[in-house]
Amino acid sequence: MSSDGTLVLVAVFSLIALVMLVTILQIHFRHQERRRQASLHGRTTQVEPTPMKALDPLVVASLPKFMYKPTDQLDHGEVIECSVCLSTIVEEAMVKLLPNCKHMFHVECIDMWLNSNTTCPICRTLAEPVVKPEDSTLCTVVQPLDPPIEDSTAHGTRLSSFHRMLSREISPRGIQSCADEEE
Repeated sequence: MSSDGTLVLVAVFSLIALVMLVTILQIHFRHQERRRQASLHGRTTQVEPTPMKALDPLVVASLPKFMYKPTDQLDHGEVIECSVCLSTIVEEAMVKLLPNCKHMFHVECIDMWLNSNTTCPICRTLAEPVVKPEDSTLCTVVQPLDPPIEDSTAHGTRLSSFHRMLSREISPRGIQSCADEEE
């Protein structure tokens, strides 16, 4: 056989192998697609629904509610709307104020919203109140205690320090609040 004949024979076998490979891959992908379609239609497996996130009912009940009275400080003379029902909040309507963003809604509307959401419908701020420290007067500054009283031996120094720790003896300068610091 000549080299041209060998080259043609290799090309034919390569073409046949390529066609077989494409056919096998096509059958495989069709089978995968049928399995995926079947699972989407519930034939072979059940798809579990994802649970909706909601705010705890106790938190929803604890949000501040009050009767709305328009004032210049609260609404600056503009019309206030409930963004859940898209109605105007009228005088003496029961409303809730979300504590983190200060947006206001009808009680029924925001309660219904928070049964399936955890954020404000306007700004998406978390609706659950965020606990913040009251003020800076709660902080304390701890200063080192007075140096231990020196005894004639090193053993006595350690013993007196240990005795002071056990008896919880604290120097008057030991603990100081932030309010005392400002004076």
